[in-house]
Amino acid sequence: MQCFKCGFEFSPQAGACPRCKERDTPTGTRRLPDLQSSETQNLVHILPCPNCGFILFPSSRTCPACGKLISQSAPGFAPRKVSADPKQTATNIFLLLSGVVLAILLYYLLKKYL
Repeated sequence: MQCFKCGFEFSPQAGACPRCKERDTPTGTRRLPDLQSSETQNLVHILPCPNCGFILFPSSRTCPACGKLISQSAPGFAPRKVSADPKQTATNIFLLLSGVVLAILLYYLLKKYL
């Protein structure tokens, strides 16, 4: 939402402009996003089927509309090498095991007292 007095953008839940404290901001003055901007175009990556133009998911291997096999070398489908960070992997394993232990303890406690 945009304040009609000072032009500052703020959340509609705020109730008043945090910059100028104006409370009488009409609800109809929201600024719409510019869908033609380069920022929006970089966020949205549309992958059409080369055969029929149907919009595909990046993980699609075949087009659900026409059945055409999508090549791995098509734009957006290039394979990437993903290297695992050892610290992050160790943290994820620790959290997973902690969750399993907690679930087992909770199961036995509930079984004992219920």
